[in-house]
Order: sequence, then structure tokens, then C-alpha cells
Amino acid sequence: LDIDLQIASSLQTCVGDGSPLVRYEVVVSLANLVDKYLLAFLACSHEVSHPDDEGQFPFPSELDSEIKQRFKLIWRDLREIQNRDPYPSVALVANRTVSYVNERILRTKLSTGSAPSANYAVTDSGNFQRPRIQSAIG
Repeated sequence: LDIDLQIASSLQTCVGDGSPLVRYEVVVSLANLVDKYLLAFLACSHEVSHPDDEGQFPFPSELDSEIKQRFKLIWRDLREIQNRDPYPSVALVANRTVSYVNERILRTKLSTGSAPSANYAVTDSGNFQRPRIQSAIG
């Protein structure tokens, strides 16, 4: 986990790079991190959109406050790229990644009738697919 977060921190320095190809590669790499640590990013997303609902989508218990903060910074950067990147393909990849996380939250809420407890498991339902990130650049 620490190595992954160190790599992500290095990648975050390239978020404002002038080359859309570099920014695209950064987003693809961060998207893979989101997939690997999905529960942490579910907590980040839910905290941003519902700051008063603490505990509904908690961070995994083994994460300390410093690691949680690092995940939040990564999430903030993905949202920033999603909303402000001038190159459509880069913004699209970030949008697909953010949407993937938000749809997982929605599907979890719909399937459980409410938000799950601290030991929740997130499962795919039939037609939901992980975004095809690599196909976004045309």
C-alpha cells in the first residue's frame, strides 16, 4: 500500500503537465489504483458528496488518518481533472473513473436499501461493467 501511494504521489505532480498524453497516462495509472483500493475510494467519494453521513461508507479500518488523507488527495485530483482538463479524452477517462466509483456507491445503496455497515462488501450486478479506460483516447 505504501509503495502504491508513493507512486501515486509522484504521479500527482504530473497532473498539471502541459502534455495531454502525460495527463492521460497519469489518469489511467490512478484509475488502476482506484480499482485496486476501491473501498477507500468509495469512502472518499461518499465523504465528498455526503460530509454529514460519517460512517455510512467508512474507510477500511486498517487505514490510518495519514493514508486516508493521501487517498482523499488522489480523489481530489481525479475530480479536478474530470471537471477542468481542457483535453476531452483526458477528462473522459477521469470521468469514467469517478463515475465507476459513484455508481458502485449507488448500486450498493440500492441493493441494501441503505448504506452498508463498516464490513460491507460491494458486488457487481449483472450489467454493470468496469469502464474501458484504455479505449478513451481516439
